[in-house]
Amino acid sequence: HEQTPHHCGRIRAMPFSHAPSSAGLSGDASRRRLSEARVGEPDLQALRRSFFRSYLVAAAFNTQGLQNIGLAYAMEPGLQAVHLDPEAYRAAMARHLTVYNSHPMWAPLLVGVFLSVEVKIAKGLVPPAMLDDVKTTTAYTLSAVGDSFFGGSLLGLWGLSAACLAATGHVLGVAILACGMLVALNLFKAATFVAGYREGFQVLKRLKRLDLINWGRRIKVVNAVMLTVLWMLT
Repeated sequence: HEQTPHHCGRIRAMPFSHAPSSAGLSGDASRRRLSEARVGEPDLQALRRSFFRSYLVAAAFNTQGLQNIGLAYAMEPGLQAVHLDPEAYRAAMARHLTVYNSHPMWAPLLVGVFLSVEVKIAKGLVPPAMLDDVKTTTAYTLSAVGDSFFGGSLLGLWGLSAACLAATGHVLGVAILACGMLVALNLFKAATFVAGYREGFQVLKRLKRLDLINWGRRIKVVNAVMLTVLWMLT
């Protein structure tokens, strides 16, 4: 009879031995919730501000970082929404103040891609070094594509088309062509910004399938024909 109370007392004490473990789990959950609370995603207003700021990426061109100040300015609204912790925000801004240079037509796309990666960095899905490794290479590669397609081909097509219309007295046609090209280019910027933010670096695979380099060569052939036509008209 004397052993029974001692035995029962031991049985009653067993549930209390798990109390520290439950407290530990609760503490881990609290820390996880606190970490998640410091991570956000850009809302529509922040994304809209970053998109329109991307038009000014080349406005603060400098010899040290090239377009880095303009890029950081475009990224700022999105980074403020993503990195709620001040230290994480400063580290993110520092990542985008390194040397950066690309064709202006790709600025919205790259800002969208970089914001997408920053969200993943804030959530701990990818390391910050991943962005540093691919940022410069991607920007320079797209810069070469942009110079060839937009600067060397499409701009020439626009100019020669306008010159041919003006030479034949179709002044209204020149205005319509200019408005149409401006609308098309801005729609292209908006579409690439959205695709870049939604897909991250995966959007580059879709961009590769467009084969813009070869399209640029074809447009240059058309430009040569139009140059001949313009010479005949004048």
